[in-house]
Amino acid sequence: MQRREFADQKALREYADAHDLSYVWEGTNAFAKRWHLAQVSRPGEYELVGVRSALHGSGAGSVQRVLEGLMMYRRACTESSRAPVPSRQTESAVGVQLKHLPYVR
Repeated sequence: MQRREFADQKALREYADAHDLSYVWEGTNAFAKRWHLAQVSRPGEYELVGVRSALHGSGAGSVQRVLEGLMMYRRACTESSRAPVPSRQTESAVGVQLKHLPYVR
């Protein structure tokens, strides 16, 4: 399967905004985290794509276009991982008891 490729970062941002997607660049800690999540998620939740970006060479005016990798995913995946942890007030208001594990040193 050939991966999707964007002409530049502007095209990538426009596509991501239009389809409510987030993305992380290959080689970052966030990419490594999402890569591990992608291995256990449903197919289609994460997509590896490429984007052309300018890399200025050593010669005067020389610019190379290199293909950089990134991973795209739905913004909902990000928001669910940032969900607030229930507090004791929330527990009592809802009538839910969270199981607390003993502290072991």
